[in-house]
Amino acid sequence: LVGSEMCIRDRDMSFFQQLPVHVTLELASVEMSLGELTQMGEGDVVALDRMVGEPLDIRVNGALLGRGEVVEVNGRYGVRLLEVEATSLTGAID
Repeated sequence: LVGSEMCIRDRDMSFFQQLPVHVTLELASVEMSLGELTQMGEGDVVALDRMVGEPLDIRVNGALLGRGEVVEVNGRYGVRLLEVEATSLTGAID
């Protein structure tokens, strides 16, 4: 019975491994008022909350997976995974 339970669990996990997820790379952010935003014009600069060279956040469906750096892959942007959040791979909820 234990062997058949393992087979069912493996089959169930393979189903979930096929589900699409949305992966985003978050450069930085800033909080500003709507008034400040509406006063902005072409050429204005917004200072962000992250230093140049800091790893960027990698999010999967909005949840933090880890941090990485931008790389070039055949003329396109890519990301090199530098850190993985421990709870991201175990299924634990923050």
